[in-house]
Amino acid sequence: MKSPIPNRPIRVGHVLTSLCEGGLERFTLALASQLPKDRFDVRVYSLLRNNPWLEEFKSQGIPVQVLDASNRPCLSSLPRNLKTIFQLSRAFSRDGIELVHTPDFFPAFMGRVASLIARVPVRVHTLHSVYDWYPSIVYPIQRWLGHKTQVITGVSRPVIDDAFFRERLPFHKYRLIHNGADETRFRPDPQARHKFRQAQGWGPHDVVVGSVGARTPRKGHLLLAEAMIPLLANDKTLRLAIIGATSSKDPDTKPKIESMLGEVGFADRVHFLPPRPDIELAFQAFDIHCMPSQVEGLSFASIEGMMSGCVSVFSDLPAFREVVEPGRTGFLFDKKCVFGLRQSLVQAAAVPWSDPVWTTRARNQTVERFGQAKMVESYASLYEELARPSKN
Repeated sequence: MKSPIPNRPIRVGHVLTSLCEGGLERFTLALASQLPKDRFDVRVYSLLRNNPWLEEFKSQGIPVQVLDASNRPCLSSLPRNLKTIFQLSRAFSRDGIELVHTPDFFPAFMGRVASLIARVPVRVHTLHSVYDWYPSIVYPIQRWLGHKTQVITGVSRPVIDDAFFRERLPFHKYRLIHNGADETRFRPDPQARHKFRQAQGWGPHDVVVGSVGARTPRKGHLLLAEAMIPLLANDKTLRLAIIGATSSKDPDTKPKIESMLGEVGFADRVHFLPPRPDIELAFQAFDIHCMPSQVEGLSFASIEGMMSGCVSVFSDLPAFREVVEPGRTGFLFDKKCVFGLRQSLVQAAAVPWSDPVWTTRARNQTVERFGQAKMVESYASLYEELARPSKN
């Protein structure tokens, strides 16, 4: 096993499936760009060639190596992925990586196996969600890799509890480190709000219900559209805006939503916007931020919307209970109940966007618990604890 070199920054390698605009990538970008440069030298390895967010990483001065794996679960992908594992292990050795950090399953498998071949001393794995959609074969693989991993972090307590139940690893391996958003970027901004709404054709008196998340069934956008139909009929100022990418693994919910709202004459009041790097402008333009997710770890979007001054309406998932104080900083509803979601939207609409008491309370509580600086320093301390044990 390689011995860490104490006189230079710790060399950290993050492995991702690809560099797209999403929660995993934003998490990695925050760590790679915000960890102190005198303490950490961070590199990113992308397993796939399709990397629409590559320039975002490069603009932050983060070294990125793009590989040529395939995340299609079939035997024909095996030779290609074996080759990629050995290429990745050589890259770890060449770059002197001392700690490999992985998320999800595919990058966690590829990255951790490659790190074992390269004899990287430390592995950290982060759980970003409750992975109840994984096939059963995944869990014994995760368990085996977990025994070779020094620490498994979870972005919320429910995420850790679920992994502990499914993978049956020693509980001391798990650490809770909440996701964190940049409080200086996500904040109420009346000028930005006006400009963004004007660009979208939304009037100053329109009430915009926004939802940020991939257009997949797990995000619950169909339930949201169904809940809003009677509200759209009663209030001509109401609009729905959905911002999110599609997934190669899940059906796109956009056609069904357009058909559902088109049949009742509201097609012109639903807006589908692509992912954007300046997502803070969208949050500032929303009146209500709704996340009707059916499963969730601890979404960055939930934190960012609250920091931005939106009134939050989230499904009553354990992770969201860590974020929202019902009736004081947001509203929760049963994740399968259309009527409950509709009631929560009505309650949220009664809170003015400019209400300083509500906005300040929600923002202050969110910044205190889920600030980006807190998340980054938590990982910095963890990295140093594992890679420089003599200093702790």
